[in-house]
Amino acid sequence: MKLTAEQKDLLLIFADDNDAELRLNYSGRAMYGRNCIGFVIDEYVNSHSFMFLLGVFLSEQDSELVNYMDSCSIDSMGLGTIVYFSSIEFEIENGVEV
Repeated sequence: MKLTAEQKDLLLIFADDNDAELRLNYSGRAMYGRNCIGFVIDEYVNSHSFMFLLGVFLSEQDSELVNYMDSCSIDSMGLGTIVYFSSIEFEIENGVEV
């Protein structure tokens, strides 16, 4: 699924409200260079609680995105965690949204 600019703005609001950083070009394990969206959260934040809050937010704001929550994965980043969705992309070329 390609994330629209409007959906990106919704996710940015959610990230800001929940002390997370939205990454639009994360490449996770076994993605072989493909990029997807992800949220970087602090190590003390429970990733499953974060996903629950995201699911509630999306069910109220954008029902299409809720359908892609099952593509969620979680990776450690040392002092933080990334919650990412391998089936949701946002197009960026040379640092510019397209």
